Amino acid sequence: MKVLITGGTGFIGSFLTNSFLEHGYDEVRILTRNLEGRTSTPKVKYFEWDVEKGQMDMAALMGVNAIINLAGENIADGRWTTEKKDRIYNSRINATNLLYEKLKQLQSRGLPLPNKLISTSAIGIYGDRADEELKTDSDASDDFLGQVCRDWEAAAKKVSKLGISVKIIRVGVVLSSEGGALAKMLPAFKMGVAGRIGDGHQYMSWIHIRDLADLYRFLVEHETEKDIIHGVAPNPIENIDFTETLGRVLHRPTFIPLPEIAAKTIFGEMSHVLLDSQKVSCEETKDCGFEYSFNFLEAALRDTLRNRI
Repeated sequence: MKVLITGGTGFIGSFLTNSFLEHGYDEVRILTRNLEGRTSTPKVKYFEWDVEKGQMDMAALMGVNAIINLAGENIADGRWTTEKKDRIYNSRINATNLLYEKLKQLQSRGLPLPNKLISTSAIGIYGDRADEELKTDSDASDDFLGQVCRDWEAAAKKVSKLGISVKIIRVGVVLSSEGGALAKMLPAFKMGVAGRIGDGHQYMSWIHIRDLADLYRFLVEHETEKDIIHGVAPNPIENIDFTETLGRVLHRPTFIPLPEIAAKTIFGEMSHVLLDSQKVSCEETKDCGFEYSFNFLEAALRDTLRNRI
């Protein structure tokens, strides 16, 4: 089995690459904007693309069984200036459109296509929904992240016109000490200067990075009726409980809150990532036959941070 990963040099992509290799995949290919410092091996091969210029090394697509589409600007890295929002949007939609165009070129040449595209979206598509239980047919939000996710998913769905099976994972808060939200939280929590955000009652729908990697691999290896599923664990938790659990795992106090007005002042529009509530169901994911290794937050955090405590 050979797979191609866009965004494969990020923390999720790096973990996913190792997961594929550990499970006996023949080759993992990674599309990157810069080959400098990247050394290919018989098992991991790097190929260059430039989304802004619409360029891709077509050799990356030749003979792969599946494509994992992770490419996208980090939404939680800095304030959402106009330029930042453009990068968040364009890095996702333009990258996915480029994949479609290059796959279409492959088809026009009579060359074999991958069987599957497993593309990524985010639970941010739902916006702030209090304690409403969200399923994949729940309405999308009209805010910025909602629009990004809707257009991102629409770009991925175009690939199905080529006869390629398209599946989309709406990913929640990924627990990893190597990147993402948890890694950004750790310094403050370790210093004992962290606490709930806002009133603390916003739901956080999380997933251990190992389960997320297993979910991508599951969709590569299995057929499912659902085209869109949730990459979240079975037990979403309010921010105040998440905070207390993380403090307990780290043996640190969690009594210094970040008021909502302070979060909005510090982070601007990006504060939605911290303050919006999304209680996302994973029942449809389990109905596909996927089994989680981490169902509860404390066990997931202890495993994620076992070498960092």
